[in-house]
Amino acid sequence: MEKSITLNLTFELIHQNAERIMEIYSGLDGWLSDSQYPAWYGQYGDENYIVVSSEPSGLVVTGNVGNQLWLGWVTVLCSKLTLAVGQPIHDAEM
Repeated sequence: MEKSITLNLTFELIHQNAERIMEIYSGLDGWLSDSQYPAWYGQYGDENYIVVSSEPSGLVVTGNVGNQLWLGWVTVLCSKLTLAVGQPIHDAEM
């Protein structure tokens, strides 16, 4: 089942920290270095995948992976982004 979360990472923060964010992306489990957009485990629409996109509402993370992998992976992403940008990154709807 597809899951999605919008993180409170704005365009401005992404732009200011683009290099660090790409380093974080590439260091996460499942990174696909040959993808045209940030993707892990597979491309959008594959049996298993996680992808991100930068939207006006924040960083949208969408995936189709098991619940344990999803929760652990998003938790690690938020922790690393928090350290990189210097402010708490979490579900934008909190």
